[in-house]
Amino acid sequence: MAHRPFDNTEATRQFIEQCLTVLRGQRRPVGAAAVGQALGVSESTVRGYLAGTTDSVPAGFCVELGRLAQIPDHDVLRALGLLSPGPPEAPASSMPSAPLRAVEALLHDPEGAERFAAHLFRISSGHRYRCPSHEVARFTLRPGHAPLPYDDVERLARLAAVEGRPEAEQLHRDGEYWSLRLELRARVEAALRSAGEHSWQGDPGTDLWDRLRAADGRAPQVLVQDPVAGTSTGPVTAPDGSLPTLLFVGGRQLVGTPRRCSRRRSAASTSWCGR
Repeated sequence: MAHRPFDNTEATRQFIEQCLTVLRGQRRPVGAAAVGQALGVSESTVRGYLAGTTDSVPAGFCVELGRLAQIPDHDVLRALGLLSPGPPEAPASSMPSAPLRAVEALLHDPEGAERFAAHLFRISSGHRYRCPSHEVARFTLRPGHAPLPYDDVERLARLAAVEGRPEAEQLHRDGEYWSLRLELRARVEAALRSAGEHSWQGDPGTDLWDRLRAADGRAPQVLVQDPVAGTSTGPVTAPDGSLPTLLFVGGRQLVGTPRRCSRRRSAASTSWCGR
């Protein structure tokens, strides 16, 4: 098996020099202090890596230095020996998220677009490695419009084959809120049937989305999806069978708002991927 640059002194030196050459071409500082500050590594440690006086260089440093030089990730990984030579595989096509599908469906519904305003946004998590963790659509009733009578909404929901209904206690306590929720579900249900895992949130009695409350204090109507664990991608054509099996085991914190316990903020999810 080929040595990875961080295990091979000469390959490591060549890779680091390639990155420094690119940085010089971009008129960016390449001293140990500047590189260390950019990567969050001490100046003395970086000086040892750049001068080749250390026995080995961690893979993470090589990856971060490559990214600092704006070298494409697949080129960095090939230089590290983590990808086979050759052009990168075409990425699998991403499917539109549930929030995006719902907003699009509402915009194509003349009555729904007239009654509701929609706001799409994304929540990113992490500090050094920023990653989108939630895609969110918030729906608000436009001024001059009121919740429909529940019997009318029930009829819309039956026509759209919406499953599940509010409990009698919920309707008694927050009838207008649940009327709006069922109406929204009826208007976007068809678009969400193949949209992966998603959830409607903002229920009365929960406080996770309090900052999105309407000006009149009405609890928000929020559709949430994890863009990594909750969505699907199209299959990659003709995968390279010679590549080693990749197994990923991880946990992601998925935002949730249980009806009767507003203190609970998340539920863990674990994903396994392998071939």
